[in-house]
Amino acid sequence: MLSVLALIAFTVFLVWLTSDHDGLDFRARDIRRAVADRDSHTDPRGVIVS
Repeated sequence: MLSVLALIAFTVFLVWLTSDHDGLDFRARDIRRAVADRDSHTDPRGVIVS
C-alpha cells in the first residue's frame, strides 16, 4: 500500500513539474522567447539594431 502511495505521489510530482501554465509545450515556449528576443532587436522597418 505504501509503494502505491509513493508511486501516485511521484506521478503527481512529475505532472506538476512538467505542467505549463501558458498551455504551451516547452518547444513552443522556446520559439516564442526567440521571436520576442529577435523582435526586441529590430526597429519598425525590420532593420536589426544592437
